[in-house]
Amino acid sequence: MKCGLKTFPLPIDLSDEVKLVEAEFGVNGFAVYIKLMQAIYARGYYMKWDIDTSLLFIRDYCLSAVGRNLVSEIVACCVRRGVFDIQLYQKYSILTSKRIQETFLVAMQRSKEIVFEKNYALPIVYEFIGNANKNGKNVNIFLKNVDILQQKKGKERKGNISLSSPPTPPTGESDENTGLKVFLENHPNIEVDGYNGKISDIDFDRLSAAIEESDYLKEVTSFLWLCNQYEKIISGYFKTIKPTAKSKADGKPAENWTDILERL
Repeated sequence: MKCGLKTFPLPIDLSDEVKLVEAEFGVNGFAVYIKLMQAIYARGYYMKWDIDTSLLFIRDYCLSAVGRNLVSEIVACCVRRGVFDIQLYQKYSILTSKRIQETFLVAMQRSKEIVFEKNYALPIVYEFIGNANKNGKNVNIFLKNVDILQQKKGKERKGNISLSSPPTPPTGESDENTGLKVFLENHPNIEVDGYNGKISDIDFDRLSAAIEESDYLKEVTSFLWLCNQYEKIISGYFKTIKPTAKSKADGKPAENWTDILERL
């Protein structure tokens, strides 16, 4: 069952928190905020936020021109300003808020079932359920694996109400996430402008070693270009090719046909 929304309301008068994000980052801050709302409501009432998710978010919502670093700064600002719930972000690495969860509940209240993770549910969820039952409405909310207290309360209500626990988040990052994180920290000039493949397909140690051995590759700032040229890079293809004036200007190496033809 699809649990996301097809549309979501955008208030004419934005909250002060959102206005501060826009004041700090300008039109990019507002654009990223709107794109985040689209991504969250498309999923339901929250979205995970980690390295892989940020890469896919940038690709899917056409934010390559903004760049991963700036997107990450804007997300961090949204959390810091209270656009997203800071406690849930710090504990579970998710982006959600009271407004988002309330909007989702209102939009979905006529659905056959709504699933809420117990640890992700903010107080507004309990308030919404309580008010609906108090008014005699049949709240069509089904939330799995209730604890004993919620089961007892659920029997007294007209709706099917329970709360499930989300899967326990891993205590550490996956190997590929760790590898990518270290790679980006060691190469701060590289902007993550998208990637359609699997991060696990990239050996970041070998990629870093190849970059260190090539003046040509040291001029690259596009993560997407590096990934697309990965096999050539680790084979040593660019080791002796010199950077051109164009490659230094735009960060994406122009083909140095003289050097390349000599290698054929």
